[in-house]
Amino acid sequence: MKKTITILALAFTTLNAFSQIPSWIPNPGVVGTLQAYYGFNGNTNDMTTNALHLLNSGAVLTTDRFGDANSAYNFNGSTDYMTRFNFPASTVGLFAISVWIKRDATFPNTGIAVQKGQYTSVNNISTGALLIGNANMESRMYIGGSPVQATSSNVGFNSNWNHVVLDYDGVNLYCFINGVANGVIASLSPNNTISDLSIGTWKLDGVNSYFFDGKIDDVAIYSGPLTTCEVRDMYNSCTLTQPASHSAVDGTTTQFVVTNDCFDSSSLTYQWQLHTGTAYANLINTGQFSGVTTNTLTISNVSPANNNTLYRCIIDNGAGCTKATTGATLTVSNVGIEEAEESNAFGFSPNPAQNSVAITVLPDLLNEKYSIFNVVGANVMDGKFTDLTSTIDLSELPNGVYTVQVAEKYNKRLVVNK
Repeated sequence: MKKTITILALAFTTLNAFSQIPSWIPNPGVVGTLQAYYGFNGNTNDMTTNALHLLNSGAVLTTDRFGDANSAYNFNGSTDYMTRFNFPASTVGLFAISVWIKRDATFPNTGIAVQKGQYTSVNNISTGALLIGNANMESRMYIGGSPVQATSSNVGFNSNWNHVVLDYDGVNLYCFINGVANGVIASLSPNNTISDLSIGTWKLDGVNSYFFDGKIDDVAIYSGPLTTCEVRDMYNSCTLTQPASHSAVDGTTTQFVVTNDCFDSSSLTYQWQLHTGTAYANLINTGQFSGVTTNTLTISNVSPANNNTLYRCIIDNGAGCTKATTGATLTVSNVGIEEAEESNAFGFSPNPAQNSVAITVLPDLLNEKYSIFNVVGANVMDGKFTDLTSTIDLSELPNGVYTVQVAEKYNKRLVVNK
């Protein structure tokens, strides 16, 4: 019985040619997970917990695209390669392969950057490949011995660092070159199998051939597809620094900061949000909030009403890709005396409220102003106390978390839940 096996590869045709996984390497992907990541930082170890380490045959450490020494490998184009035997199959039949490559301009030979599987021409065992040629770059997947391919003609032969991704989502095969989908083919149904993983060579009929000449770095193998946004983040090597939870003293000013360090950050936009108790809502530049559309959120005149509030930032790259930071909590310290004073100054019930709330104040607060602010700091209601107990109509307010401020100095949180 003829056995048909699908093998995946990244191939290079005539081309230019840490102890921690970088934040620009997505994990997990959309469907599958990161099976292996080879950062080549001084060794050929897989930096995931899968420990699918490579056996190196001749490749030598060199500088990477950032200029860091011993952070990529150079392949001589004739004998150097790496292997991981019995690399696991994708359990969902989908995959993505990402690699950075820089060819040696003096050797315009066809060379394979990454190959998962091996091609057996006699038995017609199928394989897949991404080929990067002297006139174009193209992705290929061989099914039943016949190649199908998505070709890019706008990325020519060069000796620069190039980021290449072969991405299969179960229907379409995509070829991404430097963050851009340059080719796509549809309606594929490849098989899936455990197979060897080779770096810097193509295993043809059991023999290593088509050796890669140049540098290879940051090889990532996924058991599912990547999104366009994830591919772009990988190409731009975006490093996201999360906002940090912290404490602030009552009455002071505090800030939350996020940095998204990308090669191309000119079109980045920011939107800070506050968690309302049920979901995040966009903040606006009003009241105590400023800088809500920058990388730095400023909260002035911090009060006990801000205690244990949760903030995050949504970052947009200007090309339809967004990323949300983790939430950061603000804790207000030194609130004991003031908080007790505010508790004695006024109170309200019920809380949560529906269409109205009864507010009771001390006698010295009669004729003082009260204000109600929504979760993003906008003033939604004002009034004055003419009685020690006043009923406030909340029927026009939507569900949410509000701050009731009395005499411009006492604050309490009110929940409206109809």
